[in-house]
Amino acid sequence: MKSRDFMKNIFKYSSVLTVALLFFVSCNQQGTSETAEGKESESTTSDVIASDLKVGYVNSDSLTKNYKFYQDVLEELESERTRLERQLESRAQGLQKEFEDYQKSAQNLTMGQARNIEENLQRKQQNLMMQRENFAQTLRQTEAEKTKEVVDKINKFIESYSKENGYHIILKYESVWYSDERMNITTDVVDGLNASYEAEKNPSEEEKSTSEQDSIK
Repeated sequence: MKSRDFMKNIFKYSSVLTVALLFFVSCNQQGTSETAEGKESESTTSDVIASDLKVGYVNSDSLTKNYKFYQDVLEELESERTRLERQLESRAQGLQKEFEDYQKSAQNLTMGQARNIEENLQRKQQNLMMQRENFAQTLRQTEAEKTKEVVDKINKFIESYSKENGYHIILKYESVWYSDERMNITTDVVDGLNASYEAEKNPSEEEKSTSEQDSIK
């Protein structure tokens, strides 16, 4: 699974937020122009909101490259795909050998024997095709589940990060025409996600003890 396609599901909502932000800024600029014409004493609601609005952005390419959980998911999916492909290849080779053996001995078989072998080979070929379809469906389902898991983790972290740091909007960098580098929070987000992932993989002794006590209850 290509990482670029994978991350489209994770950041697809950001384009909508970008359009909303650009519309907001445009309205705010219009209000500023009117103020310059003689309304300097009036403070509009949009001016107040704009002054308090805190916006950050995340570079999705950098996130996919450095988020350890995402990289582990890709490796896991690729490993599973390779395992299933090897199973199919092994069974396909076995079926091919049976067919070649049948061709070699066909002249020594009766019509009934030949027909039985051919029907058996045909059933095996159909089963192999069905198994190939089942494997493909299994991979698609696994990829969908893992995609959702990655999306949920990122959404949950960004929501928490936004509240803790006072952000109103966090955008995808690729959907913004221009932004000040000071708005780049990619490193903070990646570091936070990786720290959370490491904590999940290696729980502290206190967390282990709590978990064991809960299981006993």
